[in-house]
Amino acid sequence: MEKKGKKIGLIITTFVIAFFLVIIFPFSVEKIYQINYIIDSVLLLLTLMILIYLNIKNKMDMLEPLVFVSMIYIFMYFVCPIIDILNKEFLWYGYDLFKYGPMASIIAFIGYIAFLIGYYCIKRLKIKIPKYQISTNINKEYFLILLYIFCISINTIYLKKYYGFSLGYVLTLGQVGQTDSIISSQGGIGILSMLSYALPAILILYINEGKHTIIKIIMFLLILLEQMLAGFRFYIVQLFVMVLSNYYLKTKKRPTIKQLAIFFIVILFFIMFLTLNRSALRGGDTTNVVSMFEVTDLYSVFEDTVFFNFRIYRNYYGIVGKVPSVYKFCFLDQLVIGTIVMMIPRAIWPSKPYSYGGVGLKVLIGNNIASGQAYPNLGEFYYSLGIIGVVLGMLIYGYWNYCYKDKYFKSNNYISITSYSILLGNNLQLIIRGFMPSNFWMVIFSMLPIWIYSIIKFREEK
Repeated sequence: MEKKGKKIGLIITTFVIAFFLVIIFPFSVEKIYQINYIIDSVLLLLTLMILIYLNIKNKMDMLEPLVFVSMIYIFMYFVCPIIDILNKEFLWYGYDLFKYGPMASIIAFIGYIAFLIGYYCIKRLKIKIPKYQISTNINKEYFLILLYIFCISINTIYLKKYYGFSLGYVLTLGQVGQTDSIISSQGGIGILSMLSYALPAILILYINEGKHTIIKIIMFLLILLEQMLAGFRFYIVQLFVMVLSNYYLKTKKRPTIKQLAIFFIVILFFIMFLTLNRSALRGGDTTNVVSMFEVTDLYSVFEDTVFFNFRIYRNYYGIVGKVPSVYKFCFLDQLVIGTIVMMIPRAIWPSKPYSYGGVGLKVLIGNNIASGQAYPNLGEFYYSLGIIGVVLGMLIYGYWNYCYKDKYFKSNNYISITSYSILLGNNLQLIIRGFMPSNFWMVIFSMLPIWIYSIIKFREEK
């Protein structure tokens, strides 16, 4: 009876969404945009139907990776293009890439199906990893505090060297101390920045295992302050996702709709504030910090904060349109060679190439594309080996997500809960920023404190 009710709910929900999409159909735009709209709408409905069906069949938990990945995926590749067409936001840095949209959207849908196959259908390999333990006389709290101090200190050194921030400037969010002009090159110390990825795991381990609330708060605030100065909005969102996921997993609770709404509003306004003041914080001009109450056009700030990060689907469109017809596939150059080479410091290899991923977006799409523009994971997979690359990449990605869910999700062990929270939060970066050399090492360094912590046998407290 319950399943029958859910099926009826599925039919009604699908019908309502379909009816709404028909009602708002953009009759006033050119044919190419209408074709994009129709294809994206159909694929959106199909994806939602599949997701709702899987929820009925498998009773998905709202904190499992499939839900998290699906929501980001659906919004980026189907919802956001529909919104842009309705708002007649066709140009991307002066380029209209919607002519590549129909094919790109179909490939994105194929990629999602591949993700589901990897998540549900691939046989799980049972690999037994031998467990080693090192007996010590170290107190676990002291160890985590010392490890945190080491990593936060290294990250502070990196901020000082790369951005020119003084220690006082970092610790007071620019109210004390000074900053020099931003350094254009990392000067061979880019590897130091990777230790910032270790900080959330140390924080969550201490939240789970530590006794002193004030230390937990200080740890959290220092990470937040440093990433605010660096302007890394993604990192901050990930941090909140990781901490909150850990809380709900540890307490075996799930957030209500009200709690999710509050969290979304708080993080949204926080990131909007950071968006407004990104340049001021990075450049040390804290006298020009803008309050949210001073902004007259909040919608434009909201758009820049939310939609702009998801609009890199257009860079993916550009890749689909230009590869391999104009530029050749880069095969495994970026995925494998670039990943290995990235960890060789430029101080050791001064002539190290800056890219193993073929031509950049400025060449591929056009010179107007802003420096530092990224493309999502599908863009990287497609750039490597076309549709085959998308299918293989998403199969592996789906399989990986299920593996860590299967290993950590239902465990009562704090180490497992921490591991799951970290990996779940990493998905935000892995989907929206498709750059394997950075993403691979982000995952490694984010899990490194947990691996170290798990092999140490600490002094038993009386």
